[in-house]
Amino acid sequence: LATSAVTITSTGVGIGTTSPSFKLHVSGSTDILHLEGSGAPQLRLTDNSATSDGDTFGLVDFLAKDHAGSNTTANRLSNVVVDNTQGTFDSRFTISTRKAGTLTETLSAVSGFVGIGTTSPSSPLHVYHATTNGVALFESGDAQGGIALKDNSTSNNVFLLATGDNFGIQTGGV
Repeated sequence: LATSAVTITSTGVGIGTTSPSFKLHVSGSTDILHLEGSGAPQLRLTDNSATSDGDTFGLVDFLAKDHAGSNTTANRLSNVVVDNTQGTFDSRFTISTRKAGTLTETLSAVSGFVGIGTTSPSSPLHVYHATTNGVALFESGDAQGGIALKDNSTSNNVFLLATGDNFGIQTGGV
């Protein structure tokens, strides 16, 4: 190589940096990493240690400089062991965002359930907020907004409808 793009130290390998702070530390301004494959390329994070219930086994952090110039985790993707008993392994995938200076678990997917504001959803969609009565807003861009409810043994939907300031219940149609 005419110029050294790779630095190897006792700490790790640096690409674009002469002082790596991780086993592999890649630094650049844009388009830093490109992984390519054919078929179904995979990026895999593997925790080789023994895991117990409640253990975090994979994190992807998105950092940015805060007002003081410090690197701050703005958002996080994480995986947590929910149940690691004999014969089963259940996990929780969580998206965390920063609100009012605190990294907060915002959305969780657990055993086929989705939780917004909760890390332990108890139904297919579980929305929770500790300090407000209005936990969800469904907004339509036209003159009428509605939510359809359907049982798999019926052919018609039941709609909860809002038209202007009026509320109604309707059956049939979409």
